[in-house]
Amino acid sequence: TEIVKLGLQYKLNRRLVSGVAGRTGVTVVKAERSLSQINNANFHKFCNIKTLKYEKSKLAVMSLHRLGLKMDCVKHTGGCHCGAVRFEVWNSPDLLVFNCDCSICTKKQNHHFIVSNNKFTLLQGLDNLTTYTFNTHNAKHTFCKTCGVQSFYTPRSNPDGYGVAPHCLDPGTVLSVTVEKFCGQKWEESMKNHLTIKGMSKP
Repeated sequence: TEIVKLGLQYKLNRRLVSGVAGRTGVTVVKAERSLSQINNANFHKFCNIKTLKYEKSKLAVMSLHRLGLKMDCVKHTGGCHCGAVRFEVWNSPDLLVFNCDCSICTKKQNHHFIVSNNKFTLLQGLDNLTTYTFNTHNAKHTFCKTCGVQSFYTPRSNPDGYGVAPHCLDPGTVLSVTVEKFCGQKWEESMKNHLTIKGMSKP
């Protein structure tokens, strides 16, 4: 089932959420990490809202955003240029993208956001992928054999997750992109000083 997850930091308004769901075709579920933030009665009322499947509609995402309901994640889809490689990934519609200045990221303009491996699914193209490694060989620079596009890879900073190229996502599910510079030329020092990057690939 395709869903939009909502972090219920705000008081639920059943009428507004139900109206948006009916107009835009959204299946809404409660975020697990918000279980302690509302009482059981409100949660059960929310679960009983009549909703429809999410149709990857930008209108749906933006409508919920305007209601002040913070979305934990939506399902993004994407792939390479020729279409041989396709994937889906769960992440916030407001992306935090890293711009690394290490030697290879500079060469290929490797902007990426990081997710845990349980939020990423390769839908097709496994046999059409090849991988380049160098230096420590911890980073796996995976790309399509046909068109050469790297739509995702395994970053050195997060070998238990994926770095996904925001420019390879299909349109309609991204609300905003915030770019953070990462000094890959001083990788060890940057990793030591960065407080959150290691946790981005944790389930």
